[in-house]
Amino acid sequence: MDNPGETGAVIVTGAAGGMGAAIARIFANRKWPLVLSDLHSDPLESLAEELRRTTPTTAVDGDIADPSHIEAIMAALGDRPIATLAHAAGVSPTMAGGSRIFEINFTATQRLVETTLPKMAHGGTAVLGEADLGVLDPRIRIVGLPASPAGHSLNAST
Repeated sequence: MDNPGETGAVIVTGAAGGMGAAIARIFANRKWPLVLSDLHSDPLESLAEELRRTTPTTAVDGDIADPSHIEAIMAALGDRPIATLAHAAGVSPTMAGGSRIFEINFTATQRLVETTLPKMAHGGTAVLGEADLGVLDPRIRIVGLPASPAGHSLNAST
């Protein structure tokens, strides 16, 4: 898939900062339409404003662990298929307790993949923050980003 923007949109979770923002900028630089998601509404909207200068961008703020938030992401997607799912939302033990970590890093991830999978474009790709999450569904091809997002290249792996 040379230009997923021709066949769908890119969803980026955890987009307000860190790896999520870097991923969003890579796709924006390639002019792919974006649906950005994050719990932190102010930095999410700031990033969305920046990226709207380059590509169509929608921001959906909310808690990825809330099933209604995933439905809001899907509503923002509209009729477009998903060209790429870049799931960078997650928490570490320094950010939350065990049950919240499991709720976000596993349960919400599983729910996100299950909800988005039917809308993935033919040949669609999931970009997951942790490669081991690819075991959630064998139909997903995992794409790895370069260590330096400034490299702007995506490298397919299995």
